[in-house]
Order: sequence, then C-alpha cells, then structure tokens
Amino acid sequence: MPRKKAEPTEDSELERLVDLGFSRQTIDRLINAGVKSLRHILLFNAEELQELLGSPDTELPSV
Repeated sequence: MPRKKAEPTEDSELERLVDLGFSRQTIDRLINAGVKSLRHILLFNAEELQELLGSPDTELPSV
C-alpha cells in the first residue's frame, strides 16, 4: 500500500521562507501577526504586508 505524503505543518511551511531569502526576524513577525501559511501571505497586497509587519515607512519598488 502506498504511503501518503506527509502534509507540511504550518510552522514548517513558513520556515521555508528562509530558503527564499526572508530573514528570521521577518518570519517571526509574520507568525506573531497571525500568518499561518504561505497561502495566507498571498491574501495580502504589498501595502497590507508592510502594515502587518510594522514597516509602513519602507518604500515599495515602483512597478
């Protein structure tokens, strides 16, 4: 019988952000703000993420 693939836990999913270049501090801020998964992050636009992380003064790159 084939084994089911283990589902990643919410914490381990956010830990993958380190591999993508996010700092430990940023990940901790996301967790403390209640972000539960990578999909949860996608619900926010850039300005909302800045507010969520407490860095509204940071300039966003212009598109």
